[in-house]
Amino acid sequence: MTAPEGLTGLAGLGLRALGEAFGSRLAWLSPRPVTFRAQGISLPLAAAPRAHRNDPGDLYRGRFQLAGVDVACEGRIVFEHDPGNEAWLAALHGFGWLHDLLDGRRQLQKVFARTLIGDWEERHGSLPPQALDPAVMALRVMHWIAAAALLLDGAEEGFARTFFASLTWQTRRLARLGRGPGNARARLLVRLALAHAAIGLRGLENMREAALARLGAELERQILPDGGHVSRNPARLVEIAAFLLPLRAAMETARLAVPPEMRHALERALPMVRFFRHGDGGLALFNGVSDPAGGQVAAILEADMVRGRPLSHAPHSGYGRLMQGAGLVIADVGRPPAPGLNPDAALSVAAFEFSHGPMRIITNCGAPRIANPAWQRAARLSRAHSCALAGEGEAGRIVDNALIRRLFGGPALLGPEHVRAELRESTQGSLLEVSHDAFAGSCGLAHARRLFLAPGGEDLRGEDRFTPVEEGKPAQPTPLVLRFHLHPSVDASMSRDGLSVMLRLADKSGWTFSARKGRVRLEESVSLASETGLRRSSQIVVESICEQGGETIKWFLRRLGEAPRKRGPEDDGDNPRLPL
Repeated sequence: MTAPEGLTGLAGLGLRALGEAFGSRLAWLSPRPVTFRAQGISLPLAAAPRAHRNDPGDLYRGRFQLAGVDVACEGRIVFEHDPGNEAWLAALHGFGWLHDLLDGRRQLQKVFARTLIGDWEERHGSLPPQALDPAVMALRVMHWIAAAALLLDGAEEGFARTFFASLTWQTRRLARLGRGPGNARARLLVRLALAHAAIGLRGLENMREAALARLGAELERQILPDGGHVSRNPARLVEIAAFLLPLRAAMETARLAVPPEMRHALERALPMVRFFRHGDGGLALFNGVSDPAGGQVAAILEADMVRGRPLSHAPHSGYGRLMQGAGLVIADVGRPPAPGLNPDAALSVAAFEFSHGPMRIITNCGAPRIANPAWQRAARLSRAHSCALAGEGEAGRIVDNALIRRLFGGPALLGPEHVRAELRESTQGSLLEVSHDAFAGSCGLAHARRLFLAPGGEDLRGEDRFTPVEEGKPAQPTPLVLRFHLHPSVDASMSRDGLSVMLRLADKSGWTFSARKGRVRLEESVSLASETGLRRSSQIVVESICEQGGETIKWFLRRLGEAPRKRGPEDDGDNPRLPL
């Protein structure tokens, strides 16, 4: 589902969100009876594939690095800390770090883990709102179930009784959510948690069929036919696959029938995870990705037995992919997701990223790991992406107020109404063409971007064409800006003649960027999706002016040592065609 066309469509979605919220509230007021009781482990479930975040020794000493924030407890119980960061609190109470603590499998670490769970239980009546959020509670249930075998090894009977009583209470609370929370991510995590509980906990066998059926139905709604997620956030696919894989493995080991919806969802989603994977192993930074998650992506794909090849064009998800040699281009060729599907979505139409082998070169800023409202707002803007802008505004409109956030859980993005994309491949290379009308209302211009990647992947050429949607438009000269954000590891400098930019990569290779028409310069930028917080970087900016009749800007990114192709008719300014 994509963003609504204008404010009228937004109002309709708002009314539907109100109805869903009212239905969910009724489910709480008149809950269906839930009488199950967790009595032990039924089937062991492995921990979700993940990358290690915290050293077990650091956790034992009370140092918790979560959501980009480092907190040292200094003798205090960690659950008494509130660093003023909602993301950190959500990560703490989600208990994903529990597996890092138990990785050493030492008895001392198991004892400490049990102590922390006991500390959490003692503060049951004074937990912060983040701890009771449906998504956080669902994550906690799944992590506790996956860690149960290690936690119970050598534990006293009193801990086991408390542990399973708490899992019973939390699972019952999730089961009472009726249709589930309005947020798409939370709704699917709740369904996953209930399925994990029904498979992994003794005493919940009677709810297996219903839990798996609801999970399958939700997967059908959220995993698109091409394997993408309705949020258009690549990180959501990784999260879903991470919890589906151990569930499927446990069922296959116990010779339980895996629902076809679950099997098909994984078969579609895993190739799409490959689609978004750069040469360094991490995810492309689109629509809310705050962590490239290279280690977790590798762990997930290692468990993929099918190893399906990724598509080149994912029309339902709204992304295109060009790959030649070691060169890889991933581009946004879709509209923003509908409100409520992704609170971190961005106005990134026609933005792209380019990597060569393990070296990221052109990238987007990504989403911040820290819960900073100012940086979160900035990350949604078109200018935080490697895309083109016409006029003084953005490639769409962001509607953000208290009512919108109450209805949808985040801002509503009104982007282009029409986006068209086509990808062609031949022995000459790969060509992606995307056009949209995001600037039609504000500037009277249509934008079309062409990206051509030559064989070998060391010659990337682009063309940005702005044409009037009506005769005589634009009435006034309109500024055009093309932005190419560079990875923080790229060292950039202007050439002596000021006409091109020289790039030096971490592997010591050199690249050059140039443009035909427009003024090329370097500006500061920032990488938001960084393990160390914000990182300084640079961006290449190409500026031009669009008069009546339109304007076309061609640009080139080539690895040094590559002989430029001999100019032909397609290079002529009056015939702006890229070869294919």
